[in-house]
Amino acid sequence: MSSLTPKGTWPGRGCSAVIVALILSATVGCGGNNGSSGSNSSSSSSSSSSSSSSSSSSSSSSSSSSSSSSSSSSSGGISDQDVLVYAINAGGSSPATFRGVTYRADRFASSGTPQIVTDPIAGVDEDTLFQSERYGNYRYEIPVSNATYSVVLHFAELYHTSTGSRSFNVTVEGQSVLSNFDLFGEVGHDTAYSVTVQNVAVADNKLTIELTTVIDNATISGFAIYSRDGGVFEEPPEPECSTADRQLPTAIDYNRAITRPEQRNPPSGPYGYAIEHATQTLPNHTIYRPDLSKVAKIPIVAWGNGACSNIGTEQADFLLQIASHGYLVIANGGPFGSGSNDGKGTELIKAINWAIAENSRECSQFYGKLDVENVGTMGWSCGGGMAHYAAVDPRVKTAVALNSGLGIYGDRFDYYPRFHSPLAIFNGDQSDVAYNPGRQQYSEVNNVPIYHANYPIGHSDAYFQDNGGEFGIVAVGWLNWMLKGDESANGKGMFIGNNCRLCRQPWTSMHKGFN
Repeated sequence: MSSLTPKGTWPGRGCSAVIVALILSATVGCGGNNGSSGSNSSSSSSSSSSSSSSSSSSSSSSSSSSSSSSSSSSSGGISDQDVLVYAINAGGSSPATFRGVTYRADRFASSGTPQIVTDPIAGVDEDTLFQSERYGNYRYEIPVSNATYSVVLHFAELYHTSTGSRSFNVTVEGQSVLSNFDLFGEVGHDTAYSVTVQNVAVADNKLTIELTTVIDNATISGFAIYSRDGGVFEEPPEPECSTADRQLPTAIDYNRAITRPEQRNPPSGPYGYAIEHATQTLPNHTIYRPDLSKVAKIPIVAWGNGACSNIGTEQADFLLQIASHGYLVIANGGPFGSGSNDGKGTELIKAINWAIAENSRECSQFYGKLDVENVGTMGWSCGGGMAHYAAVDPRVKTAVALNSGLGIYGDRFDYYPRFHSPLAIFNGDQSDVAYNPGRQQYSEVNNVPIYHANYPIGHSDAYFQDNGGEFGIVAVGWLNWMLKGDESANGKGMFIGNNCRLCRQPWTSMHKGFN
């Protein structure tokens, strides 16, 4: 499977699981209240003697993918007595509604990678919840009061089309729910599947759902938590911090940073925007971010300026456009700075280090809000070279060179073998001085997937157009695909597939290594 089209797996029918008074029920493409299964569901739940002491009687059948020796149809599920506590759209950056329940944008995951697809989902009328996923090895820890809960887990196999391609384990509060589970073998491709786990006792003020990979990637598309004995969600308190502790960046005036009248239209993204300068902790960089109240997990993008300059506001309009679509963009150079840097990836790595540290610092405005598993580098001209040099850092999941290419750098062959993630080069036409260096690099890099495209503009045109013009759209689309797992026309579908945006005139494109 290509590293550029990562996919996940979901639990499914025939899984019995639940040890120590957990009751599991599951449904494929149907169900009772709030997406849980009913008593006549075609799926099954545990009836082993040790785990079903509080369950109703049911007929058993064997299940190779469950953690206990038998599985069965269960009357357990969500009833009118169960009160919704919290629901999460795993992998989704915005809420989704399923059977009257609003699943909030993804949060509280320890790691893993989000992805969104556009495939129609069988068995349900509302696709959205099942078209996103978080895959990998990770856990969710939902802050709740100490009580007893029921949890509805939602899955869909969005990638594999054969049995044995993926299996994984799921535990809820340390108790096995699914073991060595192969979803495709149970329900096939792109089919909604839901599992209900009952009698989940929480005694440490957090309900933990853990997913671990056996083959390929563990995955989940969402879950809802209910309680009938007064359990409630407890929003984590803001840490008690002094002004000095917070080290808040200084706001930069938009009208001072954006000086060209033709660029004064606000960025088009839905998440708002701000320009800041972390004078105390990152003085030689400029921060572009969305409204932190509007987006849950924010991927990180380190940006290299044209001419490798240390003027962090030089491409402010372009970078605000990216930030407004839900990204933290950190440009090398302070606002309205001067001079230049060594042209390598050093300044971008500093930006990445700072962002990851801020995500862990309790008094930071970014505390717990950054998606540190999804980091990219990007830059224009000399800054594009910086972005590709920095791509050797193991944390970088993609690197984008705009109007650039390493073909003119004599030391490029020292870096090529160290590339480990997808690269992109988006250049102008033959009037762009980067036209030949970009094509040269494309021909020389064969160890990672790489995408190359040309558009009829000059070397610097995009950065003087409103919101970056066509390059602004493409930059956001690439990041959506690589860092948010978006496979729609706003992500992967912009670059690969029938009649994709870059597959038709006036673009010319080529790529290799993609699935």
